[in-house]
Amino acid sequence: MSVAEVLNADVVLAESVAVLRAATNALAELDASELSEAQLGDALLDLLQVRRQVDGALAAVGHRFVHSGAWAADGARDATGWVRGRTQDGFGSARRVFTTAGECAVFDQMGAALRRGEISVKHVTVLGEVARAFPRLQGHLKLAQPQIVTLAAEREPAAFARSLTAMCHRLDPIAAQEDTKAKERDYYLRASTLLDGAVRVDGMLPADVGQLLIASLEAARRTVAQDNDADAAKDGPTSDPDPADRATWEIDVFGTPIQPPELDPIDHRLTGARNIEALHRILTLAGAATPADGGLASVAGTRPTINVTVSVETLTAAPGEAGVDCGWLDRFGVPHQPITSDTARRLACDATLRPLLIDTDGQLVAFGTASRVIPPAMRALVVRRDRHCRFAGCRARIDEVHHLIYYSRGGPTRSDNLIGLCWHHHHLVHEAGWHLKGEPNHEVTGTGPDGRTWSSSPPARSNYS
Repeated sequence: MSVAEVLNADVVLAESVAVLRAATNALAELDASELSEAQLGDALLDLLQVRRQVDGALAAVGHRFVHSGAWAADGARDATGWVRGRTQDGFGSARRVFTTAGECAVFDQMGAALRRGEISVKHVTVLGEVARAFPRLQGHLKLAQPQIVTLAAEREPAAFARSLTAMCHRLDPIAAQEDTKAKERDYYLRASTLLDGAVRVDGMLPADVGQLLIASLEAARRTVAQDNDADAAKDGPTSDPDPADRATWEIDVFGTPIQPPELDPIDHRLTGARNIEALHRILTLAGAATPADGGLASVAGTRPTINVTVSVETLTAAPGEAGVDCGWLDRFGVPHQPITSDTARRLACDATLRPLLIDTDGQLVAFGTASRVIPPAMRALVVRRDRHCRFAGCRARIDEVHHLIYYSRGGPTRSDNLIGLCWHHHHLVHEAGWHLKGEPNHEVTGTGPDGRTWSSSPPARSNYS
């Protein structure tokens, strides 16, 4: 390229940026509320295409900037660091500019399509991810760019990714299979216990195992929701206001309606938090089945279960009482991980207890016979009476039966001291400051840590007697 051509390109870029700056300044002063509604859709599409074209120009300039080395003259480590030092962009945002620039340079026809506004940055990103996933096929992908550009222009990024992956398998099935097998070394699943007893889970699963996990979690969440809906239908209509009244609700800064207090279901967990309850449901069912029925093998002589060692003093202490020992989760029959006394009391609330006699030196002297805290017949009675979790607004199935007066503090195992709760709300009662009192056969009152109260009565006797 001659000096004259370089100078001309510099002039074109400077003039184009000046025009863009003037146009964007004018748009910044625009009051969108004054626009004609008939033109909004077309204007929105025009702006989206302009944004794509600007992204394309940014990628082209970014690629030239990286390879020019101009950033080094200012002492920067790399082009990304140079941008971060002069803008408020984080590392990911700044890095993405130059990643896209590289992808557009490697796949020049896709870069040209982006500059024309025919595709989005996300389409270029998908192509780059697929090319990195199938390194043996990058040459094929470069040659197939005309078809790839057509695919990108016709499909949203997610559908484009699927089509592009399928194309890789068609272009060279053997190479695609080898690249897929090469990724197997990156798959793993780790479950590590932290100091406070929480378990951190992270991993990268193969597509088939990962999709099975996702489907299982979704099924478990839906099971909880179906329990909710089915029991709510049995209970008949409620006095809650018609959802059509949402128009009168307050809205937050994002325009989302805020439920009034009388409709507050208390449980505001997002999907990530609900997955914990879903996983608990899956693991409970898996551990309950015998190996003959396709269940899991035994560990230390028993099917997978939670084993806790806790002192009598800890069990009989009041919630939050100071000076009591923690409980211990067992691993292969040996106390291994400390847990809070509140957690230990929750686990002992509806469990099989086996008393161990320990001498002053900590040596085991004798042990008693294991027995259920709540016998099967009593559990059946509570489930039949309550039908679903008795926590306000919850219609999930009963996972555990709770002693209002703790069993460890002398609370009787009778229907007038037992209430059915789901796993999530049993956790709240023991470990999140909620207190229950009353007579479960008639009415129970719950008080939250913020003073919020609710009352719950069992379904009409005619429905279960």
